[in-house]
Amino acid sequence: MQPQSFDELSDQLMFINLDITCWSGKKRLTPEDLGLDRAQLPPETLVSLGDKQLIDPETLRAFTSVRSAARRQCLAVGTRFLGGYAIPAPKAQALLRQLDGLGQQYQAACTAFLANFDQQVADWAAQQPPEWQRLIRETALSAEAIGRKLRFAVQAVRFTAPDPAVVNHSGLSQALSGLGGQVLHEIAGVAREALEKSFQGKREVTRRALNPCRAIRDKLDGLSFLDSRFHAVIA
Repeated sequence: MQPQSFDELSDQLMFINLDITCWSGKKRLTPEDLGLDRAQLPPETLVSLGDKQLIDPETLRAFTSVRSAARRQCLAVGTRFLGGYAIPAPKAQALLRQLDGLGQQYQAACTAFLANFDQQVADWAAQQPPEWQRLIRETALSAEAIGRKLRFAVQAVRFTAPDPAVVNHSGLSQALSGLGGQVLHEIAGVAREALEKSFQGKREVTRRALNPCRAIRDKLDGLSFLDSRFHAVIA
C-alpha cells in the first residue's frame, strides 16, 4: 500500500500527548548511607549501590494505575505515534473527556496522598529494622517537593508536515509509513492475550470473551483510513 502523506492524514488525525508523572518513592543509595568510604569503593561506572525505598509502594499505586488507564484509553481508539498517540479525529473529543475524568482521579489521589505524606513516610520507616530506619528518616522529604513530581496533563494538537523549502527530512514519512504495521502489532497483542486468557484450553466460553474482538474491530474501524488491509480484518 502506498503510504499517505501527512497532509492527507492531517484532517483525519489528532495527536494526543500524555504528560503524566509518577514518583518512584525511591532515592539513590549513597556510600555514606551505609557508612562506607567512597575512596575504597569501585567506581560508579562499575558498581551501583541501587536505591532505597522511602515509602510503601502501595501508596503510589493509585498514580501508576491512572497512568496505565490513560494509556489504555488512548490505545483503545488510536495508535502510538511520535512518543504520543495518533487518534482518529472523530473519536478525539470522547477520548479527551475520558482523560479529563482520569485527570480528576489523579488529582484526588494526589491531594489525599500529600495530605498524609509525612505520616506515611514515618509508618514505612517504622516497619523497617531499627538499624536501617535512619535511611528513611534522615532523607529530606517534603510533601511540597514530592507534589511537584506528580503531574497529569494532556495535550491535543493537529499539525502538518514542514514546508520542504524550510526543512526537508524523511523521518516523518518513515513514521507515517509504519503506522499501519504499528496498529496491526498492537491488535495482535490484544488478540494473543484474549486467546490465552479466554479460549486456550477451554471447552466453553461466555459472550464476554468476545469483548476483545469487538475492541479490535472498533479500533481498526476508526483507523481504517490508515491502511487498506484493515478492511479485511474488520470484515
